[in-house]
Amino acid sequence: MSVPTNNLYNTTGIQLPKDAFVVLVCTEWNAETIEKLVAGAQKIFTQHSVSYKIVTVPGAFEIPFHICMGLAFFFTMALMIGISMAGPKINPKAFELDKSMFKL
Repeated sequence: MSVPTNNLYNTTGIQLPKDAFVVLVCTEWNAETIEKLVAGAQKIFTQHSVSYKIVTVPGAFEIPFHICMGLAFFFTMALMIGISMAGPKINPKAFELDKSMFKL
């Protein structure tokens, strides 16, 4: 059973870092309800100057998959950047090119 509340539109608890970026993953399933929720989220993001992107997936089952793919991409990129930056420190010849590398 639901209980009425006056805090439904209270956004004072939203505390994001200054340069935060929010990805809102929503579904096409039950579009009438989802569109209203997305519109409300867009209003709040705009009101608080939060950068955001909306990703729409076909159904509710795809939402966790897309979230995991986003996390996997983030960690892969972080690892690649870390290895690239540490490469010359670990192996000074890490970025040297040799003509023998390009022989067919």
